[in-house]
Amino acid sequence: MIPNPYPGIFIIIDGIDGCGKSTQVRLLVEWLKRETYSAGRVVLETKEPDKTGPFGKIWPDAIFIIDVTPEVAIKRLKENGRDMDGHENREVLDRTRGHYMTFFRAYPNCIVIPDSGLVSPDTKSMNIREHVEKLLKQKPACGVQGRTDVSVS
Repeated sequence: MIPNPYPGIFIIIDGIDGCGKSTQVRLLVEWLKRETYSAGRVVLETKEPDKTGPFGKIWPDAIFIIDVTPEVAIKRLKENGRDMDGHENREVLDRTRGHYMTFFRAYPNCIVIPDSGLVSPDTKSMNIREHVEKLLKQKPACGVQGRTDVSVS
């Protein structure tokens, strides 16, 4: 992995199944497009970057880990009618959550967004946006039309 060589910022939102990743990506992309459009920034939403894609070998500028308990995640998955597979049981989710917390402690650009199950999506989104605003101030837009300035995965 190499540091982000591009003028824009690369953000990852991650966490266990049922933590609200898709919701937070959607809210962040909507906000970025609305708020940064006047600055001439381009926003790109990707999913699961791998080593063959344009962002697969780049270390992100920020990794947001949405931290929920397995119980909260399972409740949300069931409420959303999600078919539960082998990865969505308490034991696997608990182990995966532990791996995310180990990752967080090891890398300074990881930011944990706590979610007790009572936190609204908008509150989590505001928390993420505060960090993203700081990143946007640190890294100016590249100024080339059609070039990606903010990538959210």
